[in-house]
Amino acid sequence: MSTRITLPMSTKAEWIKFRSLRSSVYSIITLLVLTIGLGSLITYARTKHFGHDGDNALGWDPVTVSLTGFFFAEFVVGVVGAMIITGEYATSSIRTSLAAFPRRVEFVLSKAIVLIGVVFVMSEAMAFISFFLGQSLIKSAEPVTGLSTTIGATGVLHAVIFAGLSIVLLALIGFGLGLLLKRTAAAITVFVSFLLVAPILVAFLPSNWGDPITKWLPGTLARGMMSINRDPETFTPNVCGLVLLVYAIVVIAAGTYLFSKRDA
Repeated sequence: MSTRITLPMSTKAEWIKFRSLRSSVYSIITLLVLTIGLGSLITYARTKHFGHDGDNALGWDPVTVSLTGFFFAEFVVGVVGAMIITGEYATSSIRTSLAAFPRRVEFVLSKAIVLIGVVFVMSEAMAFISFFLGQSLIKSAEPVTGLSTTIGATGVLHAVIFAGLSIVLLALIGFGLGLLLKRTAAAITVFVSFLLVAPILVAFLPSNWGDPITKWLPGTLARGMMSINRDPETFTPNVCGLVLLVYAIVVIAAGTYLFSKRDA
């Protein structure tokens, strides 16, 4: 009598697959280097040159500055999210996986659970490390006093936590695109287009057209979640997070529907 594979069993199998892939290890290393390493260098440089590029204390956001590396993390997690499903299509192992666990919705759910768990732990750890390291660097480099902040200041803890959550949501969007498109290159191209190309194209539009569009873009929403100095033209951090969550749900729902209907 065959043993019925349950969701916990499938999730455990997905975790084993994820941690055993070299691409996963390389992606995590890249994520750490770019987010914490390069982000810290940029934080120090921006603080050291405070005032040279028109910076002023009123517009200075110490949280966003210390989390500069999260701009790079956005792209990496999109790749990680897409590859957790497209990698199986590339190697044709998707057929073996579905033969072992044919209930496709639960199969997708098990992958999403692993992705959320891994990225949540990584992103929150990076957010707090980047924040505390960044504030230390700001204090050591600030040409004027008052540029740094503390975790207990108004809105700071919320912004740091939401920075990590923004990365989780972007990873889920990448995952949904992987489900929709099945190919790593295609999913990454669409993901990067929304994050990087779309803002450039919108910038060429008249401001009365571009500004309303810009605040709905995923990159703008992600950065809005981690800011304590909110632009009045953008949404509040909570609304930014809600909109980004809706994007993730819609893309994954559409991807899951197609995944359940088409051949592997």
